[in-house]
Amino acid sequence: IADDVTVDDVGAVGPATLGLVMVAAVAVGLRNGAEGGPLAIEAADVRHLLTAPVSRRMVLQRPIGQRMRSVAFGLAVGAAVLAQLVARELDESRGAWAVAAAVYGVLVGLGYVAAAVLAHAARVPPWLATAVGAAALVWQGAATWTAWRDDREPVAGPADGAGGVAFWAVRIEPADVVAVAVVVAATVAALAVGGRLRIEPLVGRADLVSQLKFAATVQDLRTVVLLRRQLRAEHLRPRPWGAPSPRAVPAAARPAAARPTRTVAAGHPARLVHRRGVASLRRLPAARLARIAVLGALAGLLASLTVSQSPLFALGLVGATFLVGLECVEPLSQEIDRPDLTDGV
Repeated sequence: IADDVTVDDVGAVGPATLGLVMVAAVAVGLRNGAEGGPLAIEAADVRHLLTAPVSRRMVLQRPIGQRMRSVAFGLAVGAAVLAQLVARELDESRGAWAVAAAVYGVLVGLGYVAAAVLAHAARVPPWLATAVGAAALVWQGAATWTAWRDDREPVAGPADGAGGVAFWAVRIEPADVVAVAVVVAATVAALAVGGRLRIEPLVGRADLVSQLKFAATVQDLRTVVLLRRQLRAEHLRPRPWGAPSPRAVPAAARPAAARPTRTVAAGHPARLVHRRGVASLRRLPAARLARIAVLGALAGLLASLTVSQSPLFALGLVGATFLVGLECVEPLSQEIDRPDLTDGV
C-alpha cells in the first residue's frame, strides 16, 4: 500500500472490492449446487442411512454442517492473515482487523455452501445458475469499478454490505448488519432443506471424490484435474474449434478410394509436441476458454496493481496464474502421455 493511502481511502473502495469476492463465491456455489454439489456422501451412508426409515434431513444436516465449518474456517484464517498485513501497512490494530476479516471469511464460506445447497435442493438448472451468477458479478463489478474511479458516481452493489464487514475494526454500517442477517438466514434455510438433496448425484460425487483423494495423496496433479472435470460434468469437445463440419455421407458409405488417408508427418519431436498441444487446446469447451480469458485478464490487472499500488496484490496474481495453469495442464501434459517425445526434445 502506498504511503499516502489512509484508512478512509481503503474504506472507500474496500467494501465494493471485497463484495466482488462474496458475489463470486455465491456464483460458484450456485453453479456447484446445480451440478449436484456441494456434498459427497459415501455409498455406505447412502445405503444404510439415507434409505433407512429416518428423516433424511436429520441425516444430511451433519455433512452439510461439516462442509460449512471446514470452508468457513479455512477462509476465516486466510482472511485474518491478510488483514494483519494490511493493518500493519496502515499502522492500525492488527487484532481488530484480523477479527473483522475472520468474520468476513466466515460469511463468504457460509454463503458459498448455502448457495450450493439451496440451488441443489431447488433443482436449479445449470444455465440459470450461470446466468444469475454472471448478472450478479457484472453488477458488483460495476460497483467496484465506480468505487475506484474518482470521476464516477458510486454505484451500490448487492454485496457491499458483506464486504463492509471486513472493516468493522474502524466502522460499522447498517448495510453490514443486514448482510450478516441475510447470510445467516440462507444458512438456516440450507440446513432446513438439506433433506431435499438428490441421492444419485451424491453417490456419483462420492465415487469421484474417493478417487480424487487417492490421486491427491500420490500427487498426481493431472488426474486430480481430470476428476475435477468429471465432478463438474465438463467434457472436451468431440470436434476441435475451427475444424470443418463432418460430411453428410458417412465414411463407411464412401468408396475406399475417396476416403482420406492419414499419415504421420515426420519432423522434429518438438514440432510434434507443439502440434499435439495445439490440437488438444482446440478441443477445450467454450466455458473453459472463457475462464482462461477472465483469469488471464485478472492476472494482468493484479500484476499492474502489484507494481503501482501494493505488493499484497501479488498474492492474487499468484493465485490467478495458478488457476490458469490448472485449466491448461490437461491438454499440455505431454510428459505424461508421450514421455518419448519430450525426452527426444
